[in-house]
Amino acid sequence: MDEIYQPTLQETVKAFNEYSFLPITKQLVQEYKMMCETGITHLRTTRAKSFLSGKEKAELTSWWLKVINQSVSDFLNSTDFVKDSLPDDYISVPPASLELVRSNLQICQKILDPADYRYGVQNFLKLMKDK
Repeated sequence: MDEIYQPTLQETVKAFNEYSFLPITKQLVQEYKMMCETGITHLRTTRAKSFLSGKEKAELTSWWLKVINQSVSDFLNSTDFVKDSLPDDYISVPPASLELVRSNLQICQKILDPADYRYGVQNFLKLMKDK
């Protein structure tokens, strides 16, 4: 092995220090920049298509209606309101208990009365507005 030239540590360090890493670094930065720009362009295009087609509005509306439906259902369940007091087809099929329907009506009237605070509808509305 003595006949084969073996670089010394000093020569290796010197060669390393003299080597310019700038071109390689610039190339890598340019590649990452291009990947990021391509990704941003794709996101903008996709979002614009979604917005222009109304898909985004439909998704937002669907989500908000689900939130409202669930929140109102939970709110009414916290009262004495009986959700299934009316059949689905209440025009053709009479309710099982007219008294229960009257009770639900009274509850709804009290909930909607701004002077009546017993059901906490103002707090409910504030929570809904904050969502």
